[in-house]
Amino acid sequence: MGPGRAAVFRLRLRHGRILGAHCRGLGQSRRRLPGICAMERIVTEFVSLDSYRHLAEGPLAATAQKECPLGVLFLRIVLFYEAFAAGTSSQKDLVSMANTVQKLLSSFPTYAIALSRWPVFHALDHFAPHHKQQSKLFCDGARGVLDWSELRKRSLHWYELKRTNPDAPEFEDLERWIGDQFFHILRKVDRQNLAQEECEFGFYFLVANQVAAAASRETHHLPPFNRIMDQVMATRPFSEVAACGWPIFQVLVIFADLNKGLKFWGGDRKYLRGYTDWNLRRDELSPLVPSRLDFLSSAWRE
Repeated sequence: MGPGRAAVFRLRLRHGRILGAHCRGLGQSRRRLPGICAMERIVTEFVSLDSYRHLAEGPLAATAQKECPLGVLFLRIVLFYEAFAAGTSSQKDLVSMANTVQKLLSSFPTYAIALSRWPVFHALDHFAPHHKQQSKLFCDGARGVLDWSELRKRSLHWYELKRTNPDAPEFEDLERWIGDQFFHILRKVDRQNLAQEECEFGFYFLVANQVAAAASRETHHLPPFNRIMDQVMATRPFSEVAACGWPIFQVLVIFADLNKGLKFWGGDRKYLRGYTDWNLRRDELSPLVPSRLDFLSSAWRE
């Protein structure tokens, strides 16, 4: 792929299904960046990570990022953790790589990252154990607006059930209880401020949880608390979110699965119109038509 030519990066999942985030330029060339949502297989699934390193580190990096920023974001996350795990890069280089990832994360609202077919949140969740958990962020023993220790214990149990046994008898009651904690805070502005002061990442977990819950119900708009998650992704280091001890990235993986149905959401998502109908975006219905043209306009038909 030379300068000035377009690339279409697509993600090939473990069952061979291509969900492609159709990042398009003006040229005709296409290349695929293979990867998988089951991140533990990433080393074997990549033909060669070095084959794509130039898209993040070489002279074509700026062009690649312009053509498909979310594809490059995914690649940069993988490359960062490759260097982080190897332990051969300098602290300065690691900080530079992390800052680049953070800058790309802050360039998109949370729902746009989730909407894409790039497993960005899957990657962040998978690699989170590389960071030592910071117990000071657990809020153990903290009790004020909520009993934060109890919330964290139940939130971890909730995610484990969501992942392994969502039909468990206690799951719905647990999910309802977590939702009640959020709405207890939401009812009064002073509670919202206090909650964030008492247990910052516990508060962020509740917001992320309700972002995912609302997305499964609402079909016409994004709730205003989505903006809180946008601020979290933009301003809090992803390494800190990974080490906070709250299942925030795990919830964002659930959120990202809404328009794919690979793990947490069943059914044929394309028959849910509106907000949840993410897999029938205009550019995906007509990937060869320039995005500047309105769908079904006269110019589009031509």
